[in-house]
Amino acid sequence: MKKTLAIIVLLGISGSAYADSVLEQLTAAGGDRVRQVSVPAVAAPVPFVPKSENAAGRKSDAKQLDTMDVDMQIRGVFNGQQYDIRDRTAGIDLNIHKDAMNAYAFSGDIDGRYVSGDVTVYGGGTFSLSASGINLDMRKFGDRYSISGFVDEKDGSKYMDVDLREDYAGRFSVWESGVDLDISKFGSDYDVRGDIELGKFGKISLSMVAVCVGILDSQKLSQTPQK
Repeated sequence: MKKTLAIIVLLGISGSAYADSVLEQLTAAGGDRVRQVSVPAVAAPVPFVPKSENAAGRKSDAKQLDTMDVDMQIRGVFNGQQYDIRDRTAGIDLNIHKDAMNAYAFSGDIDGRYVSGDVTVYGGGTFSLSASGINLDMRKFGDRYSISGFVDEKDGSKYMDVDLREDYAGRFSVWESGVDLDISKFGSDYDVRGDIELGKFGKISLSMVAVCVGILDSQKLSQTPQK
């Protein structure tokens, strides 16, 4: 007579009180017809936990803090004698005015800091901008103006070196590492749109680009021979 062999495979609950109880009952009822087979326990699946989005969110927030959208207006009045530069979001409110000696002065607030300086016009398309914490030169090379020098930003002194490019329609643009600007002319005014990376190109540097645009526009309108 064949012996009936009962094999119990306990998965996932090996060693539990319930499994031991069931095995004892079967052994008592079936004697040697019941044989326990040891099967390696199968690990219970680890529940899937969605990856937290907090880290990604923090990176996104950091990126938003580092990159600033630019929405600036340069308003010309009195046929190039004066310019108002404003970007309310960035806290920029500057004024440029021309004096009788074909020189310029600029003053106003930049992100809570009062700035006051002068622009000297030289021959050959060369200009210098100077103020406390600002020492820049602008030189013409073909259809572009190179602006370079040092600017004291909120996070320290930075070397500024960008090209202000002009097209046939009188529009300007700046596209360098950390700055991307389109400067379009509408009548006597300019709109400056784009973005800057504050860690590379700060608000004072942005304001000085706008000052340069105003000076160049004034020079064209006045048609005064450069000395």
